[in-house]
Amino acid sequence: MNAQVPSQISSAGPEGDDLSKRYGLVHRAANDTPRIAVGQYTLYRILAMNHVTLCIAMERTKRTSRFGEALRNAGFTPASFAKEYDLSVTTIRSHANGWRPVKDRAAKQYARLLQAKDPGITWFWLASIELPQQDAASKNGTHVQPLDAASLAQVAVPEYDARLKTKGAFQISDATRRGSWGFSRRYLADELHLPVENLAVFEVVGDSMGPTLVGGDRVLVNMSDRTPSPPGIFVLMEGGRPVARRLDSVIGSKPMKLLRLSDNKSHPPQEIPAHEAEIVGRVVWFARRI
Repeated sequence: MNAQVPSQISSAGPEGDDLSKRYGLVHRAANDTPRIAVGQYTLYRILAMNHVTLCIAMERTKRTSRFGEALRNAGFTPASFAKEYDLSVTTIRSHANGWRPVKDRAAKQYARLLQAKDPGITWFWLASIELPQQDAASKNGTHVQPLDAASLAQVAVPEYDARLKTKGAFQISDATRRGSWGFSRRYLADELHLPVENLAVFEVVGDSMGPTLVGGDRVLVNMSDRTPSPPGIFVLMEGGRPVARRLDSVIGSKPMKLLRLSDNKSHPPQEIPAHEAEIVGRVVWFARRI
């Protein structure tokens, strides 16, 4: 395993002894290399420091398996999951109990199967390894509090290709979906105050919203918010495809009208009847390559 030892774990001198006592491990010398060994299963991560190599191993009962947690949340046992998808029960049990690390290839397969039960599951989350951070001292002697499950949870937000059309007009469906973006559930819910179950990502096409939004930008859209009060940037259907535009209500108009604006001044503003506006949702976030 080529992963680096986290910085909060030190391997210098007596700290190694402290670490071994903390985890109840036993030193075993081999070729002048200090090694901390654990029964039949040894998980080590190698770090060179002061010409000393320390192999850190944790008891398998202290290693948290995210795959095992995901199975339980989806209502599976290792045996039932293996039977459902015709997989090796020995391999599934080893991964679920943390006896063997979940490598990227397996993590991608597990994530694809588990997303039917939990769309927020991502393969890179399953492949990550959690250390018992509450026991691991950093180099300056402080302690790091472990992240809770809510902090680690991911939401898979679908991205739709605005260029694709079905039956003459764009539709939000599996046919126009091009993939997913992984967002922190806590960030979406606590920071942006968004309903995580009704979001979508779209690519900006064209220059009509430049320089605010340019072609190739990605926008996160809250499809639960389709009312331009307060005014803002929205994705709406225009010419059979989704586009980003500024929308504002025309005060005093009866029946109600909306003012459709482009930040690019070469595109003139337009007033449209509110009932004719096919609003997909409000733009709440965007991403751009620097």
